[in-house]
Amino acid sequence: MKKNVLFIMVDQVIANTLGSYAGICQTPNTDNLSKEGVTFDNAYTPLSICSPARASIFTGKLPHRHGILYNTTTQPYGKSEIDDEKSVITHYLLNAGYKCGYVGKWHIGVNKGPREYGFEGTKHAGYGLPDFVEDYDEFLKEQGHFGWDTIQIKNPIGETDFSQKTTWLLPELTKEVNCGNLYSGVIDLPTNLTESGFVAARTIELLKKYKDKPFFITAAFWGPHHPAFPSPEFAGMHNPENIQEWKNFRDDLSNKPHIQKRYIKYLHKSLSAKGWKLWQKIIAAHFDFMSMIDFQIGKILNELKNLGLDKNTIVIFTSDHGDTLGCHNGLWDKGPYMYEETYKVPLIIRAGENIVQNRCSSFASNMDIFSTILDICEVSKPNDIDSCSLLPVIEGRQEKARKNVTGQFYGFDIRGMHFQNMIRFENYKYIFTPSDIDELYDLNNDPYELNNLIDNPKYTKILKELKLHLYQEMKTSKNPFADFSHKLMGL
Repeated sequence: MKKNVLFIMVDQVIANTLGSYAGICQTPNTDNLSKEGVTFDNAYTPLSICSPARASIFTGKLPHRHGILYNTTTQPYGKSEIDDEKSVITHYLLNAGYKCGYVGKWHIGVNKGPREYGFEGTKHAGYGLPDFVEDYDEFLKEQGHFGWDTIQIKNPIGETDFSQKTTWLLPELTKEVNCGNLYSGVIDLPTNLTESGFVAARTIELLKKYKDKPFFITAAFWGPHHPAFPSPEFAGMHNPENIQEWKNFRDDLSNKPHIQKRYIKYLHKSLSAKGWKLWQKIIAAHFDFMSMIDFQIGKILNELKNLGLDKNTIVIFTSDHGDTLGCHNGLWDKGPYMYEETYKVPLIIRAGENIVQNRCSSFASNMDIFSTILDICEVSKPNDIDSCSLLPVIEGRQEKARKNVTGQFYGFDIRGMHFQNMIRFENYKYIFTPSDIDELYDLNNDPYELNNLIDNPKYTKILKELKLHLYQEMKTSKNPFADFSHKLMGL
């Protein structure tokens, strides 16, 4: 009997804040998934921005190879779509007789959504919520609600001063301020009508529809990416005063790339001015939002069991990338920084009785989900990919999936270009930034990445080794910047 795959993806979460990673965010359902599966403690995203990360997950290729280097919805340069439909995982699974369904946030292309790549389900192609999404609006009206443009948000917090009134219509908010500068609020909907309720309901519909056929279903939640909009049921679940200041919150960013200070100084002035008290409120709302999503994940997993599909369905949980949420002197969102908070991702795989370990320290990439799924489904993998299967590690046939893991950065849409490459090898991280200072961290002794060792003579030998490893990875993956990077790294 062919295995089914249920792939659950959230958007923008710091792995170490989740319960399964010893964090304080209340996530009982993903915690249980972790106990029943394999949790990867060193999983990373290839690029900490939505569109390129998601394109890598579904093609198994590094960003410079699939060509999407920035967020496609606001990019002034670069590709705006995956132009080779046959490179997407659905091409291989559909040919093998699988039904492929997709619910939720796509954010890979501008005009092509999941349906253009062989999925059944959500048709929306762009970024989506909190902006208008036709699929979600249809769902609300089916449930007897008046629709997206009547949703109310209470007590919003953002870069704009919203104090003139406590309740806003969602369309008013999205017009008033770019949603990148809107941090949180309480959505005036019952939990089952929120975006997470929509994703869960539509995913359950697909489970019921496909229950007698082999399937690959993706449930892609829009959250907990800001703005955090928990329902009244979940708002206030985490007390801001109980959120301890991040260990690297007071990082003065000395000996770090200058663009980090520029982002803090100019992009989110109120966050910089008001300090940790405001961050506590923002982080608490983010946690509330994630807990609401976790609740809906639980509903999906319960339905999987009720349908008798749990024994034959591999469940994979991850995030496309991480977040900063105030780390390193108040950095917001993600961008031209390659800290653990933004590049490390949660990755949990429940693969049935063949699991031989509960925690895995091997390096992994969420891009490896591509090869892992094809291996699970016994479908031949293409040769021209950068993804490697995690199945041999999960089943104990192999100790490590990767000897190292790399990350890339090319710029943040209209916020400008900024080239970086990163490698994690053993307990070290090296970040190559040709336009500014490079970074080197010893994560065993400095897990919060406060002390840049790039000029420390005690680390000269390991630094050269890391540079050589990074250069070799760039050459192997045919990175077009490899040769000039080799020279600028001083090799």
